[in-house]
Amino acid sequence: MIVNLRDYIKQFTKTQQFGIYIIFFLIYLGLFMKIWGFNMITDKLAEDSSNFKQGCMYYENTFIDKKINMKILTVSIDGYKGKDIHIFASSFPRNKNWKGKDYKAFDSFLETEKNKCHPIEYIEIPLLIGRKIFIYNYLGNFGNTMSPSNTIKD
Repeated sequence: MIVNLRDYIKQFTKTQQFGIYIIFFLIYLGLFMKIWGFNMITDKLAEDSSNFKQGCMYYENTFIDKKINMKILTVSIDGYKGKDIHIFASSFPRNKNWKGKDYKAFDSFLETEKNKCHPIEYIEIPLLIGRKIFIYNYLGNFGNTMSPSNTIKD
């Protein structure tokens, strides 16, 4: 009878054990990077202004993710459309153009301004396969198109 995972792995050859541990490590590394790693990297890269790129973001479509019951926007940046574009990095600044608006207001604004170039600043992390893009700043102004109920009083 197998008592635990370590005892189960010991029944394989040393080469197979090594392969199993490599697989476990890669799974762990992938989860770490997805949850914390990329945000930590982009926050570090954001400290140097030369790492920012400027470009145009275009709204593509909207869908509802039934697993998390949330509206998801799909965008493209400078012709690149992919699932690895994160509209909001954890430290997405609300600069003077936000005027106290929240992210839902920004989503609504993007949906109403569909075929327009939205100027942004972003950080791109090249990967072996593909890339990850984190948008850090919206350079346009969407303050005039929002209702006063969406603003936060200072």
